[in-house]
Amino acid sequence: MIGSPQKFSRLLAAVLFALCLIGCGGSGSSTPTPVVAPNPTISASSSGGLFNQSQQVTLSSNGATIYFTTDGSAPTAGAQRYTGALTLENDTTLKAVAMNGAGQSSSTLTLNFEFDYEAPTDFALKALTGVINTTNAAAFALTIIRGEVNASYSVEINDTDRLTEAVRLSGQISNADGQDLSADLLTLVDGDLTAVLILTDAAGNVSMPFELALTKAASATGVQITGAASVSSGTQIDSDVNESSVINVGNNDFASAQKIFSPGVLG
Repeated sequence: MIGSPQKFSRLLAAVLFALCLIGCGGSGSSTPTPVVAPNPTISASSSGGLFNQSQQVTLSSNGATIYFTTDGSAPTAGAQRYTGALTLENDTTLKAVAMNGAGQSSSTLTLNFEFDYEAPTDFALKALTGVINTTNAAAFALTIIRGEVNASYSVEINDTDRLTEAVRLSGQISNADGQDLSADLLTLVDGDLTAVLILTDAAGNVSMPFELALTKAASATGVQITGAASVSSGTQIDSDVNESSVINVGNNDFASAQKIFSPGVLG
């Protein structure tokens, strides 16, 4: 047993001092660990691009304050403070930066937004001839004129027979003056055909369809007309029905006309 209250008090004080040393890591004082603020980061819900409708853009950071501009200028602490999603509907260069209380800032985020709300117009689908025959049916030539560059085209050529499958062509416009196409129309039946062209621009706007009427007569046979013709003296004979120039040639019969303009065509 402890002999006196003084000894007990000294023993208790020593025990308390030892416990204090153990709790304080073996030293009489401690230094608090400094808190290091993380470097600010910034991100966006969109990467920008070309659009045909308005866009909502959300900015986020790791707790830092975000400042932004929409005129292409560099964002600073004096720029507009971000408080919620941004709605963009016109061509915009969005720049944003995140800043924390320690004066640190993130790298500047730059996003470009372009808007196109109008579908392609004023284009057409043309053919050198409106008649498909045995000569051109395997590679029928078509041309898209005044097409919007980088727009996607879709051409569907169909006949009146439900059992045959339409011929389809697709691709991208690279020449606004004339995008040449070639279609294999051998599988379509003779008769009336319809070629429908639709353009979709880079923003996703879809045009109204353009229709081109065609006729297929690949199984038609040649026709030969025989007989006699009575031609009076002085009748105009022209070897080309589309020729605008006219030369009057005196003749007394169809045979003489044939010798002059072969084959002879009565004007």
